[in-house]
Amino acid sequence: VGVAGIGAKLGSKLFNKSQHTVILKLDDKGTGHSSGMLRVGDLIVRVDKESTAGLRADAVHRLLQGRAGTRVKVKYLRPPSKFDMTCTLLREVGTEHILEEEHTGWKRA
Repeated sequence: VGVAGIGAKLGSKLFNKSQHTVILKLDDKGTGHSSGMLRVGDLIVRVDKESTAGLRADAVHRLLQGRAGTRVKVKYLRPPSKFDMTCTLLREVGTEHILEEEHTGWKRA
């Protein structure tokens, strides 16, 4: 059994003057997408019991990865809302994370 993920492409974005890990893309076959819970643009604020505050996208990537078939709890924000949401996803092989660093701010409509 190998390393597995939730099928998310991660990056970094500036939101409320702080750097956060953001979901840039979701693989159609990954549990992040198929669960219907996560969306592109969501900010990951906690993985299991670990806060992502101050962590780079690659560190959050490592937190989301684990043994195939295990569950991972993800707490996230969906801007512009300030309320967090939580979902539990199954890690699957073939849906590992792809990292992309971006340093741009959120644009408000």
